[in-house]
Amino acid sequence: MSQVQVLYEDKDIIVAVKPAGMASQPDRSLGMDMVNWLKNAARGDIHVIHRLDRLVGGIMVYARNKKAAASLSRQIRENAVKKEYLAIACGSLTAGVPQEDGSMCLTDFLVPARGKEPARVAGADTPGAVRAQLIYRVIDEKFLDDGSRLCLVRVRLITGRRHQIRAQLAGAGAPILGDGKYGGLPSGTGLALFAWRLGFTHPSTGERMDFKAPIPAVIREHFPENA
Repeated sequence: MSQVQVLYEDKDIIVAVKPAGMASQPDRSLGMDMVNWLKNAARGDIHVIHRLDRLVGGIMVYARNKKAAASLSRQIRENAVKKEYLAIACGSLTAGVPQEDGSMCLTDFLVPARGKEPARVAGADTPGAVRAQLIYRVIDEKFLDDGSRLCLVRVRLITGRRHQIRAQLAGAGAPILGDGKYGGLPSGTGLALFAWRLGFTHPSTGERMDFKAPIPAVIREHFPENA
């Protein structure tokens, strides 16, 4: 597991890149998590605003005080935080409603992931199903020696459901590379899903902030020209 990379910090916030395999916050495992890593680095109080799956690496923002936490949490609720991911999908990805800018809007209803059970796409009237929506754009594709197709996809979340991108792309017939839980092809370097970009309004200054994280090896090895 690589080290946490801090991209920005001030008295209110810390923006850092979570390594794949590290938890976003303390859990039942004995491994290091992001909150304790930041605390051990003498960065004071740490407030969790949002989460990434343990297997997913990428950019996150943490608050350093309650006021900043309240502001960022409100932005999350109001869909004012811009979250963009890079993913490598296995297969052809064409599902969704075309948008004016050439992207596709994918809307499903998901039965949430519980314990070891994956999330799954279901009908709108399925008990417990919740609406899940994202915008995606296929930006490159390639074929492997065995004829399998891989697509490099940029994804922007509209809703924030656990395993949402993994479940929705799998439901569209194009699971993520390295995601055996949802039917993806094996990958020697982990799950090919990465939280690449994060934008929000600074809780104190009101400045709009936008951060991009370095592209990880799991993406670069298949699409180096896009890294």
